[in-house]
Amino acid sequence: MKRLLLVIIFFLVACGNKIHENIDERMVEDTKQVMEIVDKAYKEDREFTDREQAKLDDYQLLYGAKEKDGQLTEEESLLLLLVSGDLIDRYDTYSLLNSNKEFYDITINRINNVIKTGEVK
Repeated sequence: MKRLLLVIIFFLVACGNKIHENIDERMVEDTKQVMEIVDKAYKEDREFTDREQAKLDDYQLLYGAKEKDGQLTEEESLLLLLVSGDLIDRYDTYSLLNSNKEFYDITINRINNVIKTGEVK
């Protein structure tokens, strides 16, 4: 019985952290780090620190160069577009007005959907 319970728990944890087969795990880790940086600054209602901005820039440079060289899958390119274009570049837009919180939440949900399914949904 304990073994069955452990298998079920492992299965549920694995399903909860699902990554689409065409998205590199390292890119997902980097994306999650970017999301944490943006979320922390957003919740604290502040601009990015120099260190945070450097990490965001590194993400955009690294994956932007990979996309330019054709090294990203279609799903990874979509993820880059959402993270770079909607999450990072539009930070000022949704951080200034409370009414833009919905756009922020939609963006986070879209990024998570791409990571799990490869699609925006």
